[in-house]
Amino acid sequence: MLNNAIISNEKVTQSQALEWCQQFLGGIWSTISIDEMILERVPGGLSNYLYSCSLPKHIETQNSEPRKVLLRIYGEAHRQHRATLLIDSVVCTLLSERKLGPRVYGIFPDGRLEEFVEAESLLASEIRDENISRQIATVLGELHQIDMPLVKEPIWLFNTIERYVLETTSTMNKLRTNEDRQIFQEIQSMCNFTQEFEQLK
Repeated sequence: MLNNAIISNEKVTQSQALEWCQQFLGGIWSTISIDEMILERVPGGLSNYLYSCSLPKHIETQNSEPRKVLLRIYGEAHRQHRATLLIDSVVCTLLSERKLGPRVYGIFPDGRLEEFVEAESLLASEIRDENISRQIATVLGELHQIDMPLVKEPIWLFNTIERYVLETTSTMNKLRTNEDRQIFQEIQSMCNFTQEFEQLK
């Protein structure tokens, strides 16, 4: 359990997490103390900081409030792109309402509270498995066919690719060893990324 103060590698305090749970979950969450709530770091977040907030076993719920939720705190990359955060929140909320994704209990400027789904992240070796990749592609295809109140052009994809292309020069300067620089130059020589990007558009 985390202490009631931000440690160097944590992005949320026990009191902050409890306040969000009390605001959005209600029920027994509104009456518990900081010491009673269990806050644990959840591994696996790529661009966000993930935590589980749960009730101890001896505390019973009052109504239909959950015993355990996922607290998602946006990472720095997300904070720099507020428009993306808005789109992300809209999509997650709509998928939640249609029961195609985890239930969203609350949205706030720093992140959101979601249903905690007991599952394991796929390993890289599992993602490379042809059968698993096919299942993922099928589900993603179904999700992409859902009508959403969003811009229909692939703005995010093109903006992201363009940013990566522009960063290739600075990436070269950040490489520490000659071996890494040589590998990077070989990759660049295999493809004109700027030209490929223009053709893709």
